[in-house]
Amino acid sequence: MRDGFAQIAKRRASSVSRTRHQSRSVARSPGGPFWQSKDDGAWSIPKGLIGAGEAPLYAARRQFAEETGYDLDGVFLPLGEARQPGGKVVQARAIEDDWDPALVRSNTFEMEWPPRSGRLRAFPEIDQAA
Repeated sequence: MRDGFAQIAKRRASSVSRTRHQSRSVARSPGGPFWQSKDDGAWSIPKGLIGAGEAPLYAARRQFAEETGYDLDGVFLPLGEARQPGGKVVQARAIEDDWDPALVRSNTFEMEWPPRSGRLRAFPEIDQAA
């Protein structure tokens, strides 16, 4: 039973959705070659896995900063949890802020591209935010 708990704990994520004047939230489109030219169903809020011993709010703020280049600060409002189709449970929060999504500066990831080419290429984790 303990091993089952560890697996469930690994599949928890935390996120922050930033609202602007309480009328908009941040959505991000994933970067990389698999998502190129795919817009429908690809957008989501910035989120990431909660590290061992990491507070969910800290994980959400860390992930937002990694994906957008912007460090949020203020009062965070809990929005509840949502289970994704793959089983991951995402804890969502909101914060009111005036950050402009056009200023996004995403972190990058490396993957072999084209497949089986032996060449690693870097891609932004998100290619745009709105």
